[in-house]
Amino acid sequence: MFSTILLCSSVLIFLLKNLIVLGDSHGFGPGRQSWDFVEVRPGAHMFYWLYYTTASDEDYSERPLIIWLQGGPGGSSTGYGNFAEIGPLHVDLRPRPHSWVNNTIRRW
Repeated sequence: MFSTILLCSSVLIFLLKNLIVLGDSHGFGPGRQSWDFVEVRPGAHMFYWLYYTTASDEDYSERPLIIWLQGGPGGSSTGYGNFAEIGPLHVDLRPRPHSWVNNTIRRW
């Protein structure tokens, strides 16, 4: 099960990064989102994925920013926390009706 989640999330990240680009923002699924790599030290990078809230506020900057970190070998927050727990989409890309993105700005 876990290897399936990891494979699906890796393929999805590749497709999103290389195929779906909308101006300065990237997008797939509900809401505005952005992702990239941050250099944490020379030659070492960390991937992040930011979802803006899907709430209908005019000023979304008033919503809280939650940074979700979990890890260990094979348990990244981008793959597991995002697709298996609280992200806007399930692994099979069905919308998750009770995602935390509905009320907050999320960063994995």
